[in-house]
Amino acid sequence: MASMLKSVDESLGRLLDELDKLGIADNTIFVFFSDNGGNVHSNTDPDSKNGPKVGTPPYESIQRYHKYAGYLPPTNNFPLREGKGWICEGGIRVPMMVCWPGVIQPGTACSEPVCSVDFYPTLLEMLGIPRPRGRFSTASASSRC
Repeated sequence: MASMLKSVDESLGRLLDELDKLGIADNTIFVFFSDNGGNVHSNTDPDSKNGPKVGTPPYESIQRYHKYAGYLPPTNNFPLREGKGWICEGGIRVPMMVCWPGVIQPGTACSEPVCSVDFYPTLLEMLGIPRPRGRFSTASASSRC
C-alpha cells in the first residue's frame, strides 16, 4: 500500500509539473478523487473455496502474501468501518482534492459530501457549458461549498 501511495504521489507531482511547464496550470481545473475504500477482504480467509487453484500463479502470489502478512487484509481503513465493496464509511469515504486557480484558495477545506455522479454536471457548470436538456435535475456540488 505504501509503495502504491508513493507512486501515485510521484505521478501526480509529474503531472502538475508538466502543466506548469506547458504554461496551462493557471487555466486548468484539476480533480483528484479515489474510487472507494481500501481492500479489507482479500487474502483473509485461509479456508476459502472460491480462491485460485493450487499451483496457479495467483495461488502462488497469495501464498507469498500470507508468508509476510498472515491473513490480514491488504489495507486498514481505521478508524472507518469496513472498506471496498461496503456501504459503511470505510467503503465510501475517500480523499478528494480540487485545484481551480483563481477560484479555490489553497488550503481550503469543504465538509460537504460529494458523489462522483456530481462531477459531470458540476464540471459543466464550472466551465460555463450548458447542461444537455432533460438531464441533471439535482444541484451541483460546487454550488454548495
